[in-house]
Amino acid sequence: MADIRANLLVDTKDAKRSVDSLKGAFKGLLAAVSVRELGQIGNAFQEITNKLRTVTPENASVEQSFDRVLNIARETRSGLEETADLFFRLSKSADNLGLSTDEVSKITELFAKTLKNSGAKSQEAASAILQFGQAMASGKLSGDEFRSINETNSDLMDRLATALGKPRGELKKLASEGKLTAEVISTALLESGR
Repeated sequence: MADIRANLLVDTKDAKRSVDSLKGAFKGLLAAVSVRELGQIGNAFQEITNKLRTVTPENASVEQSFDRVLNIARETRSGLEETADLFFRLSKSADNLGLSTDEVSKITELFAKTLKNSGAKSQEAASAILQFGQAMASGKLSGDEFRSINETNSDLMDRLATALGKPRGELKKLASEGKLTAEVISTALLESGR
């Protein structure tokens, strides 16, 4: 009986040492991953800041633009990088579309909300935000951008159809004819958000 207790005590101590050893290794791994992730976060933050710097009006600060984008991403539960990219792309087109910074922010927010309302998953939303940003920058929603957004953002398509007074099924034809311009889309989104 004493031998069994002694063996059990030795086995318990060996097990504890093994667990402690694994804890140390795990902590080291976690620290390494954390440092790498912090580096990635820092790089993403710098990239966002650089983009916003190029589109921030002279009477505003980059911090104000960043706060706008951050609040939109939080409120809509969208990715910060994707939201910043959409804001950036819309801002670059703002002069051509006659949009103010407030309207760019509102369109960014509304687009992200329509994705959420449509039940788009994280990767789908990121892809749709990219496609929408590209469409707005090119001046029209057509082709692959239209197909992608039509598949992932039914709420946006419903809002566009309502604003244009057309059945939703007709949007594809309008897109192929180049009639879903950035101006039409931005006006429809702004009107639907009132």
